[in-house]
Amino acid sequence: MVIKNIVDSVNYIVTTKGIPLKIKRAACYDIYTGGFARCSSVDNELTLILGPHSDYISQPYFIDNPYLHSDTLFSRKKYGIYLVTRLDGVNKMDVLNLIDRSGPGIKIDIGNSKAVLDIGWVAEKPNSSGSYFLQGLQDLKSNNENHGLETSLFADTNKIEYFSNVVGYYMLNYNQTDKTYYCDFVPGSIGEQLDLFELSDTVGSRNTYNSLPFIKTIEQGITGISGNVYPTFVRMLVQIDVLFENYFWSPQKRNLAESYYSSITKLSASNVFVGDPKTSIIIEHPLGVGNNSLISNGLRIFPNPNNGQFTIEASDFEIKNIKIMDSYGALLAQSSGINVDINNLCENGLYLVEVETNKGLMRKKIVVAK
Repeated sequence: MVIKNIVDSVNYIVTTKGIPLKIKRAACYDIYTGGFARCSSVDNELTLILGPHSDYISQPYFIDNPYLHSDTLFSRKKYGIYLVTRLDGVNKMDVLNLIDRSGPGIKIDIGNSKAVLDIGWVAEKPNSSGSYFLQGLQDLKSNNENHGLETSLFADTNKIEYFSNVVGYYMLNYNQTDKTYYCDFVPGSIGEQLDLFELSDTVGSRNTYNSLPFIKTIEQGITGISGNVYPTFVRMLVQIDVLFENYFWSPQKRNLAESYYSSITKLSASNVFVGDPKTSIIIEHPLGVGNNSLISNGLRIFPNPNNGQFTIEASDFEIKNIKIMDSYGALLAQSSGINVDINNLCENGLYLVEVETNKGLMRKKIVVAK
């Protein structure tokens, strides 16, 4: 069988674990070199192959993104680029779990979901771009809440935070390594994370996913996440308000790839987008009001976060067995009782609780914070 015009009939390219993250150049390893225009990710360069912009691949400058702020759904034939996303993670289990929670038409109950936005201590810095970021996120918070999505906006906090039912996420961090978030992300969730000054150390010197700050969100269950594999200019970052608008609220029902690529100004840059490109959502109860509790189908786990000791309650079914697993799926303990103690078996982190009932299996995430 001969496939004709495959160049224009394919809209998306998906890279996988093992494909390099970035084009390596010595100047890109130092945030103070000013050579950002030579710094790019493999995925972002792949957007230009076999098209009118292919001569610009790996050149010392960016090109304007032809899909930025587009008011139409994407086609390769119209825009002359591919939309490239990545299925990846620290390990194979991360990738399989990412695939399981991806796909078109994922239903999200916005009234019982949350968005988490944080710019760290950037907002507190005088004579900086902090006020610019803060104002933008305040506007985003207002827009989200007008649509019925509860949104928390943070600045200058270092304590361990836990959030359940998270569907939207944004974090801009300046070298605060002791800040820790644990999010119970719902299927279909997306976000952006940038640890700006740390990039010169954690990304520049190592070409591995466990060196990327934003990859932690994959382990915690996010469906789509973006970041940068090199330091970059502010104008090159994802326009988070555009991303949220196109993915959550646009009547055109853009998918994950369309939403991310319509929110960046340049190509041949250092952006990387992790997730199934055709993932999309269906909003349920867009004007509902939720209490953001951990109660689901009659199952309640408390306290959460906890120190490794917690209780499970079931209101309308029988609990037969309880399994506690780490984030890699390894079994830590089992229990037939509702009071669980894994204090001596675990460190601080995110864990999965699988409850076998007379109505089937139910799974919840807990945070251990001793």
